Parts: sequence; C-alpha cells; structure tokens
Amino acid sequence: MPKQPANIPKSKRIEVVKEILMRWGRIKMHDINIRVANNLGCDPRLIKRAIYRDLEELVTTCQVKELVFTRDGREILDYDPDLHKNVYKEWCIPTSDISVIGQSLLHAKGARIYCKNFITREISVHEGRTDTRHHVKYIFFELSSCFMSIQVNIDALPISFVISREMGPISTEEIETVHKRDGIRSVILKLPISNLSSFKDSNKLGHGKITLSDTNHVNLKDLGSSNGTYFYKISNIDAEELRAKGQLIGDKTISDTWSSLNNIKVEREDVNDDDILSPVIVEMSEKMRLLII
Repeated sequence: MPKQPANIPKSKRIEVVKEILMRWGRIKMHDINIRVANNLGCDPRLIKRAIYRDLEELVTTCQVKELVFTRDGREILDYDPDLHKNVYKEWCIPTSDISVIGQSLLHAKGARIYCKNFITREISVHEGRTDTRHHVKYIFFELSSCFMSIQVNIDALPISFVISREMGPISTEEIETVHKRDGIRSVILKLPISNLSSFKDSNKLGHGKITLSDTNHVNLKDLGSSNGTYFYKISNIDAEELRAKGQLIGDKTISDTWSSLNNIKVEREDVNDDDILSPVIVEMSEKMRLLII
C-alpha cells in the first residue's frame, strides 16, 4: 500500500528531491515528481504540491536553480511571470546546470561525457530498457555489462560524438582542442575500454567520430586510431532485433547480442569518412560496438 504524504517527513522529502536533481541534472517537474514518489513509495498525485513547495524553498535558499523556457525551448534569462506566459520550468543543482541528463550513469561505470551547455538539453543517457520513440536518434552500446543508450533529439542535429579511451577527467585543453577542430556541436565521450585510442593533441582527438547528420544519415570517421574503426550496414529488422535482445537482457551482459552478427551475415567494412544510412553498427574494438538507430 502506498505511503501517505503526511507520513513522510519534509526533511526526507527534500533530501530525496536533491538526490534526484544531483543524479539527473536538469529535469522537469513531472519527472521530479515521478522519481521522488517512486523513491518514497507514495502516489505521485498526492505529493506533487508538496514537492513544488519544496522546490520553491530550495530555490529561495539557493540550493536549487530554477530555469524557465519558452515552449520552443529558448531559455528566458529575465523571466517575469507577468510578461512571460505559456512557459515551462526545469530545476537543477546550481553546480550541475550544464550536465547531461543521466550522465551519472556513465560516471558510475568510469565513463565521462562533456558538451556545450546548449546541447545538454538535447541529449540524455539511459540504462537498461529503453523503448524507441519518433524524433529521437539512438546510440546503443554495452558498458560494464550493462545495456546503455544515448538519446539525441532529431531537431538538434547535426551533433558529433568524439569517442576515446577514458584516461582521467576531461581537461580544458581537450575540450578546446576538440571544439576548435570539430566545432562546438561535438560531444566528448570517453569510455573505459582498454583498446580504444585516447586523446593526444589536435592531430589525435581520440579513436573515432560519429556524426548524427540528420534523421537517416550518419557520418563515420576514424581519428587515426591504433586498432581502426569499422561498420556493419544492417537492415531495420536486424537492428530492431539487436536492440530488443539488449533490452530483454537488461543489466546483464549483451555480448551474446553482438555475436548475433555472425547469424545476420553482414560484411565488416573499413570506416573512411563515410556517409551512411542508419541503422548501422560501428565497431571501434571487439569490446566496443555501437548500434545507431
């Protein structure tokens, strides 16, 4: 039986609100409400007003930051409730207002991700079961025996992912070098995979780059990696089967999922700055294959 809001101390409720914001970064009221209610074991409909009051108090005491946007996603820096109508709000911990939603899922597995602030609202990281939706591009992969996905809003394309081996925190030098060479629409994704190539300098940005060009096209480029970058062109049916297998396995290993490539009978091809129709599987090593849908 769900707990009644009256039986949950305010201090506990606020503690959970802050934990949710720390984990998920910038997030809307509906999502805060659902996650807090699930954590506390109560009905989200009964706790919504209390959570909103908690957020107002946390904003007043500068523990939480409130962001206001127009319906088309532009942030309102000089928000005035008397002037600005038909808006929506998001909340975050002040120190994490440029974080990608769900990036803590990567951090917990030794991976790191960085992008410019205007892109953080367009991508998100997920673990386990993830159903596909229209207007979203997906990058599925295995990390620490878990099925992961990065979701990208199609309206934000093109966006590139510069992928390299995790060798510590992402430095200012690396950020500036990547953005100077590849533009500010590049996302830096560092993964704890031993046979991926790492960032060196402007001539060696990492292992490979995946650019989600538009709804149907992907550009693939090897960045001078030691082991090379390859791709498998697969059908929509095969891509959906691979995705579904990964979802069913959930937080267990999906190595058997990738071994299904042998049954699909597709040819491995070298990446050479190619523009390819999705879906496609990108192989940066035997331990790192990415399914792009």
